[in-house]
Amino acid sequence: MIYSNLKAEMVLRRISIEELAKKLLISRFSLEKKLNGDKDFNLYEIEIIMKTFNDCAFEYLFQIK
Repeated sequence: MIYSNLKAEMVLRRISIEELAKKLLISRFSLEKKLNGDKDFNLYEIEIIMKTFNDCAFEYLFQIK
């Protein structure tokens, strides 16, 4: 599963795909493709994700399993 830690943190914090997509200024569809590894996150998106999950390490959130 791609980005399973990021997905788990979203569930734990009750952040929906729609909410995170809105913060990233992308569509739900685009975020789903990125979470599944079909597309890459850009630097801006990574920065927003790191601010949103500010108590998590980059290596943890973006670990590919």
